[in-house]
Formats: sequence, structure tokens, C-alpha cells
Amino acid sequence: MIARPLPAPERNRVKKLRVAGTRAGRVASQRRRQRTRRLRYESAVRIVAAVGALTAVVMLYLFLLTSADSLHHQIRVESKLVSDLEYQNQKLSERIESLRSDERLVAVAARLKMHDPSAYAVVRVPVPPAEQPDRHDAFALMGALSSAFAPR
Repeated sequence: MIARPLPAPERNRVKKLRVAGTRAGRVASQRRRQRTRRLRYESAVRIVAAVGALTAVVMLYLFLLTSADSLHHQIRVESKLVSDLEYQNQKLSERIESLRSDERLVAVAARLKMHDPSAYAVVRVPVPPAEQPDRHDAFALMGALSSAFAPR
């Protein structure tokens, strides 16, 4: 296979000039204007987008930081409340024990001039008679059943 020589470039060839006002020229100039307009604002849009993204990340970080701080504060408040309640429970338990002490009860009984009984008496409490079932319970049951199965 033999290689063919490439054609020599023609230097004196006159380029075809586009005629202004043709549809192709008009569309091409519109595209160039749109591209130029777009490129004019592209760097500004990129900078604004980068600053916006950075601001969003910082705001998210601050939100998470404040929510964590709020939770720590809430934990501190609740733990203080628990410790206060435990202290109060301990004091009340001591007071109950002091009120139940035998020495105190003996002192109160002496102040009220109470003494041990000389004779013990056993009192029999009569057992109340068992209630007779009402005859009207059956009617009440039928009324309840009829209202339960009645169409609505």
C-alpha cells in the first residue's frame, strides 16, 4: 500500500464571509451572547455556592453543639433533682423512724395517761347476712345485652 501525499494547504484561498443577517449568523451571535452572559456570572455563582455550603455546615455544627449543651444542662438539672429527692427521702425516713420509736410511744402514752389494760376482753363482731341477689338483675342484664346487640 502506497501512501498518498496530503494536499498542500492553500494559502491564497479566500474564506467565505458570512453575510450578516442570515439565520445561521444570527443564531451563532445569540449563542455567543448567552455563553458570554453565562460565563460572566459563573465564578460569582460558584463563590456564592461555596460560601453557602460552608455556612450551612457551620450552622449545622452550631445546632448540634447547642443541642448537646442543652442535653448536658438537662442532665445536670435532673441529677441535682435526684440527689435532692434522695436527701429528702433519707430525712423523711429518719423522721418516720423517730416517730415509730418505742421510747417516743411510751412518752406519748404517759402524757395521755394511758396504761396497760387490767383485763382483756374479746368482742365478737356479728357477721352481716349475705345479700340476697335481686330479682331485677336478670332484667338489667337483658337490657344491657339488648343495647349491645341492637342495630345502630
